[in-house]
Amino acid sequence: MTGSLVIDDIECDKVSSCPDGHTCCKTSTGEWACCPLPEVRAVCCPDLKHCCPAGFSCDPTTGECTQTNLLTWDPLLQNRRRDFRRPGL
Repeated sequence: MTGSLVIDDIECDKVSSCPDGHTCCKTSTGEWACCPLPEVRAVCCPDLKHCCPAGFSCDPTTGECTQTNLLTWDPLLQNRRRDFRRPGL
């Protein structure tokens, strides 16, 4: 017996959604965008343009993601904030 994996989009609102496992973030225009980091609890930055991995915060001074706890993260992604992606692109 083989099971099937159902992947649902994450609903941002009644109109917009992001791929499963991604985070919805508001943009400066009030629209929704998807944080391209493949985790549900990514952090949306206050600049409304970037996001950081879970366990990190946005540092507006350096433009980097600062670790806020002792979670281990892939060093290739650490301290690199990501630009939002528009849903459906």
